Amino acid sequence: MEPDRETRLQILLEELDATREHIAGYGAARARLMNGSALVMITLFLLGYTAWLPMAILLLPFAALYAVVHLAVLTACSRFARAHAAGLEERINIEAGGPLLFDQALASRTLGPTGRSSFFGITAENITSILSWSTLHFLAISAALYLAGFLRARYLLADEVDTLPVGTLADVYVPVLALWTLINLGYLIWYFLVANPEKSLAEAIRKHYQKGE
Repeated sequence: MEPDRETRLQILLEELDATREHIAGYGAARARLMNGSALVMITLFLLGYTAWLPMAILLLPFAALYAVVHLAVLTACSRFARAHAAGLEERINIEAGGPLLFDQALASRTLGPTGRSSFFGITAENITSILSWSTLHFLAISAALYLAGFLRARYLLADEVDTLPVGTLADVYVPVLALWTLINLGYLIWYFLVANPEKSLAEAIRKHYQKGE
């Protein structure tokens, strides 16, 4: 038995409320990640210039990569949730007979539309938004600290190259870091610019909520 319009609206509104909670949660997690990882990276950088724990700097490039990858995860999840909310709002407006909800339409104007190719959520439409600027800011800081950590690590390993076990570490550190960097950055470029799962997901959501119009 097909549910009546009031029941359908209630179900859709409950789903929309849950999706909005997810969007808010991803936004909060994104802020915690950026602030927390920046603190960790700066701490590792400062430790790298101390006399009692200089080798902590070796972890800095790995920490920077970790932060960037997890920022990508939260960005993708947030945009997926936004696409879901947009589909729900569109369906609710159809059921209600008018454009009552426009939260995601407004978000599309300020943050850029979902369902399009982006890099960490940055598109041609939203590159001047404050969210895109904060993302670029964080990526630039992470890249700078990655490079600073790498250069300091090379200096320390070269200085201690004849001692063990640091001598062995010097032989493997750069190849391991280079391989890990290429794997992670290569995947992120493929995911955002080639695979673009956000587009197919947005289309699937739109088709699902357009059924039964």
